[in-house]
Amino acid sequence: MTAPTTIPAPTVPPAQAPPGFSDHVYATKHGVELGIRVWLSPVATSTSPWVLWSHGGAFMAATHHTPMPWLFALLQHGVHIASYGYRLAPHAKLRDMLEDSQSALDWARASLPRLAGGLVNVDAYAVAGESAGGCLATLNAQVLVPPPRALLDLYGPSDFTDPLVTRPIPIEIMPDAYSGEFTPEQLEAELASTDLSRAVDGVPHVHLGVESAAEAIDNFRLRARLDNYEYTSRGVLQNDLIILAVTTARLMHLLVTPGADSKTAAWAESPLGRLEKWRGPHPPTIVFHGSADPVVPLTHSMRYARRLRELGTEVEEVYVPNEGHTFDLKYTGPDVPGWDEHIAPLINFALRHLGVDEEDAGSEGTLASEVVVDKHVATVVDKVVADALDQ
Repeated sequence: MTAPTTIPAPTVPPAQAPPGFSDHVYATKHGVELGIRVWLSPVATSTSPWVLWSHGGAFMAATHHTPMPWLFALLQHGVHIASYGYRLAPHAKLRDMLEDSQSALDWARASLPRLAGGLVNVDAYAVAGESAGGCLATLNAQVLVPPPRALLDLYGPSDFTDPLVTRPIPIEIMPDAYSGEFTPEQLEAELASTDLSRAVDGVPHVHLGVESAAEAIDNFRLRARLDNYEYTSRGVLQNDLIILAVTTARLMHLLVTPGADSKTAAWAESPLGRLEKWRGPHPPTIVFHGSADPVVPLTHSMRYARRLRELGTEVEEVYVPNEGHTFDLKYTGPDVPGWDEHIAPLINFALRHLGVDEEDAGSEGTLASEVVVDKHVATVVDKVVADALDQ
């Protein structure tokens, strides 16, 4: 597989967050407030389950305010949604992000009964996320206490040593551009900082190569329903740090424990590396990936699924031909072509493992009896898959 000639900005803008949410601070760490946004199902019962969503953004950007639009179909099946922010790199390491995941889970388990008027089963939850958030979701499935009942992994990187995710991305082929507000020396010093009081729990990713900061923030305020959001110098700095990290191939290095051998630590702390020493049951898992993803290769999901099967875990796979990164942004409802083939399997998998009966799930259509994995993907990426699965 060769590197893409360009790294595109998202071609489909995120949909506006549905109304009816409430925003909360689930923890404050080193002076940094960590936010969580909760959507309660309008058809909840005393046994209603919920989903803990972790957002993507290369571990350094984006916010928790706008999960993937298809996720909200779960609300009509009696499933609540809690989307949380976590401290971002470079100041926070992966271990800090996982600590935040546990804090968000603890807060949700303590707070959802009050917010939902008792209409929730806090023990019945799934973890889910896309891209970097998909990676966090896979790790959350391994470390959270109590463990989730299901994992939905959307194109999350599973191997931090893969050259295809650790390679430098030349600035010339990125949609981003430096702000010019900081010197190279200032950016290098900040990228090396592990001061957790300097961390942020989210920042809109501004692609200065294709839009102005003002346009990007206006769009974010609209999508996130945050009319008073202020894009500060700290946010500008974070977007510059993202460019520096990916153009110098330091993103994955920033996530691992300082002082350890970089490649050894990167493998040991990646989802696949952790599974090498895994003992005991693993939550049922569904992986979802586009075959033409230029950011996280399809093989990351395929290798992860294979390893889970070796451990005896129930696994389902949805691979979509000719689709790239974050392509599921377009799935805003069941009327969008491809919903039944690609999104319904995710919804059905979550409902089944969260204990939602098929009869109860009828408000958005019946549950599919089987997940259909598009076998065309096997021919699209046959050599790539074969090479990866031989590793």
